[in-house]
Amino acid sequence: MKEISYLHSEAIAAGEMKHGPISLIERGMLVAGIMTQKSLAPKLASNMVEAKSRGGYLLIVASRGCEALKDEADFVYYVPETDEHFAPSLAVIPLQLLGYYVAVARKLDVDKPRNLAKSVTVE
Repeated sequence: MKEISYLHSEAIAAGEMKHGPISLIERGMLVAGIMTQKSLAPKLASNMVEAKSRGGYLLIVASRGCEALKDEADFVYYVPETDEHFAPSLAVIPLQLLGYYVAVARKLDVDKPRNLAKSVTVE
């Protein structure tokens, strides 16, 4: 999201949300949750409900068959169910597309992100 759309974004483990980051959620903020590990789904669901109560919009990327936040979420994208070790590889696809479409909507050149050449070629 940062590199292509130039919007601030952070990735935070669900278990860390209640240690400060949740206090930064404001009305209208998009909060994305990746729900691909069944054992962690209840913890993520709890955090996402709290984010929603603070006015956040919820985008959930979940494995097919996971219905935990279906009613609370504003947007739900399902990825095929697979071994939990491989699920992050599938979950990142809709998130990459989100970054791409946000950049296109902001009329940014997605093929030539600014300052990328420097960060890739200079040591």
